[in-house]
Amino acid sequence: MPAPPAVRRLVVIGAGSRLSQVGEQFERRLLAHLEEGRTEGMWRLLGADFAPSPVLTRLTSAVAGGLGPAVDPADLRDAAATARADLAFDVTARLGSISPPTLLVTGTRDRAADPELARATSATFQ
Repeated sequence: MPAPPAVRRLVVIGAGSRLSQVGEQFERRLLAHLEEGRTEGMWRLLGADFAPSPVLTRLTSAVAGGLGPAVDPADLRDAAATARADLAFDVTARLGSISPPTLLVTGTRDRAADPELARATSATFQ
């Protein structure tokens, strides 16, 4: 697919063509908590995901776990829909159709689009 005349270069930040294996496992666990209405478990999982050390993991999980009852059920439905969309997202087969020069930027600690997935994604560009 040729690029529209206005697109000369493309920069994609913090993305992969799909979720990494770790990212997929996380989304499946998150979705299970959401579908079963276990908001405390969902918040603990999210809190642990953002903490850079075991001590902070315990602290953020405990604090986040206390947020469960304060969440609007509509927000939980939105979060579940987002998790399902994340799990279904895979554009790997379409990457070869990207024609403008493309820079893919991702973090070394990003678990949803880890460096291995970023390298595999960038290798498929033309």
